[in-house]
Amino acid sequence: MTQEQLAYIVDRSPRTIMYNENDGQHPSLNTFYQMVAKMVRNKQNTPGIIKYPFWQMTYQNPKAVYACVNLGEAVAPWEIKERSICIDRDIGEVLECL
Repeated sequence: MTQEQLAYIVDRSPRTIMYNENDGQHPSLNTFYQMVAKMVRNKQNTPGIIKYPFWQMTYQNPKAVYACVNLGEAVAPWEIKERSICIDRDIGEVLECL
């Protein structure tokens, strides 16, 4: 999804989206919540936008570990690969095993 498409969906300017992405890599939590809420209401696919801040936090904190449970799409960026746990299974099955 482009910045322009996201800006249209969340009723913000593309410049605002760019600012939130680049402002020290720490977008406003309120703006992030609004983006996700509007995308969900508009039936947009949100996994990437949900994962992105967690990838960032893991990258920035050398003590952090990223975990992902997602059937068919359990991935992590190569920059945090060594500190990632990716489980390619249905989360319901995983929870049953715990």
